Amino acid sequence: MSATLGLGLVAPVGAAPRAVEVDPGTRAEPYDHFAAEARLIGFVGSNAENLADSIAGEEQKATVTYPAFAEQARRDGCPEIAEHRPP
Repeated sequence: MSATLGLGLVAPVGAAPRAVEVDPGTRAEPYDHFAAEARLIGFVGSNAENLADSIAGEEQKATVTYPAFAEQARRDGCPEIAEHRPP
């Protein structure tokens, strides 16, 4: 059975799309298909790169996002919310 190759457009958010060959006859599992597409558009990297991204995201939340939420809660007169710490 021969498959006909076609062209598809892929792009990370905010980037110009680029044409890639697409094999519509591929019988890959849905996860494998997603993983291949994610790698193709630069959505995922190696385990080390993904872990570094996750750590950077958590650091951003802990040092910038959550303190800003707490400050807003203080300005809104909700000190108990601002000082809340999860168990």
